[in-house]
Amino acid sequence: FAIPDSDPNCTYFNRCAIALNGPLPLINDTTGMTTVDATGLLDQISVSGEATHQVFSVASGAGLTLLQLDVGFGYASGSGGAIYNDGGEVVVDACTFQSNVAVLYGGAIYNQQFGDLTVHNSTFLGNSAQFGGAIDNDLGTMEVFNSTFSQNLASYGGGVSGSSGHILNSTFFGNAADGVVLLNEVDEAAKARAANGRAALSAVSDFGGAVYHYYEAGTLDVQNSLFANSTAGNNCDGQVIGPVDAGFNISDDASCGFSGTSLDSTDPQLDAAIAFNGGPTLTHFLDDTSPAIDFVTAGIAPVVDQRGCLLYTSPSPRDAT
Repeated sequence: FAIPDSDPNCTYFNRCAIALNGPLPLINDTTGMTTVDATGLLDQISVSGEATHQVFSVASGAGLTLLQLDVGFGYASGSGGAIYNDGGEVVVDACTFQSNVAVLYGGAIYNQQFGDLTVHNSTFLGNSAQFGGAIDNDLGTMEVFNSTFSQNLASYGGGVSGSSGHILNSTFFGNAADGVVLLNEVDEAAKARAANGRAALSAVSDFGGAVYHYYEAGTLDVQNSLFANSTAGNNCDGQVIGPVDAGFNISDDASCGFSGTSLDSTDPQLDAAIAFNGGPTLTHFLDDTSPAIDFVTAGIAPVVDQRGCLLYTSPSPRDAT
């Protein structure tokens, strides 16, 4: 894909919106990665599905890399409002996914079985689906690193739902899951799976406002991450067990079951407003008295945060991720 340099028509807050009149072609090149690189451009580039179209779809064996791209208003009647990864490889770095919707799984990104998903330094804001308001990982591999999930909504897993994966150095704030079917279910196989999931959870009142783990096999672990202000569903939950504590996490409620080097029922003191605090993506700032500042042991914390700012400075930077 070729993205032009600065365009005189793209002057509104230095953002250039590309409105799609249909989904982009299936990415099915199995000989290498298809890359959409918007770094270094004068204008911030955004691609909009116009609340009507799925934006990207990746075939098995193919690959897609997105760099510093905004993807918004994607819509899928099935899964993956912004990206549907059907067993390929997807890498996103310094991207923003906002206001994407999927009727079933993964409001922004759906990672199908055998898919490989890597998310770095990215923000997910206001996406929604039945499972995984922002991301659903369905028996694929997933790593989420240095990323922010804010105000996403689902029935289960307002931020992320999945069978397995790794979430590191990330922030979850103001996400919600209420256990209610939010949107019409149109795929029969998905309907059956969703019904089974709901039956298993019929006596449960928490649905993972931030993170929800499904399937007994597989581990969804979290490390060096912050969980706060889930407006419905508490922060963590799972069909059998919730996400696994890998250390140095902070949750403002007790739903995650954190212990050891992690803190439960402790407010990480995140600024409620999501804003440009440096770098190409929106983040939640930390208050000066936040327990998250200097919380992670040196050598375990990343060298830089989501904004690209060095963490080992004095005074310490206050970005949440």
